[in-house]
Amino acid sequence: MTRPILTGRLARWAVALMEFDITYAPQKAIKGQALADFLAAHPITDDSPLASIKPNLPKRQGGVGLAFVTPEKGILRYALSLTEPCINNEAEYEALIAGLDMAINMGIDRLKVFGDSQLILSQIEGRFQIRKLELVKYHEKALKLMAKLTSITLEKVPRSLNGKTDALARLANELSDPDQEEIQILVHRRSSLSPCFQETEGGEEEEETTFVDIISLEKELEEE
Repeated sequence: MTRPILTGRLARWAVALMEFDITYAPQKAIKGQALADFLAAHPITDDSPLASIKPNLPKRQGGVGLAFVTPEKGILRYALSLTEPCINNEAEYEALIAGLDMAINMGIDRLKVFGDSQLILSQIEGRFQIRKLELVKYHEKALKLMAKLTSITLEKVPRSLNGKTDALARLANELSDPDQEEIQILVHRRSSLSPCFQETEGGEEEEETTFVDIISLEKELEEE
């Protein structure tokens, strides 16, 4: 005679069902591919009640980060602030359209696009269907701009390798100013622990005089 050990709520339910000659079988985990195959074989129709259920995704002010790499390995970085609130997929399309538009204005006719959104790239290539109506206008705009280029290729990159453009997008979002059309940002390299003395040609150490020169100049202006 065996007696089941109660280890949780599911075990207690199993014991309660035994007196009715019902065997409880816990549900097994569904593999991702099996779930994808099921959804592909049973798509949700437009008249289905499930089709009207949409997640309440908040729209927020966003930013776009772009990085153009020239054939000479030069890098042009841009951070653009979006004027209209949007969800994540709309922001991804905004980034693609902004990059295409800027490339065309710069006279570029051959372009290789790197992005981390599998959904957007697959929709542009025609492999994924567009189900959200708000993305259709973005899709059409992107295709019109792409038609103006002689050659264009799309390549998916991991999000972990796209950190610099993400940083530019966050920067544009944080520093956007409605009263200014453009904001210039200069990035300088410096060290707070830089050496205070420089070695001269004769081997003697000489103190840097940049700070002293500024003080002297201020004193001269005050005396005048």
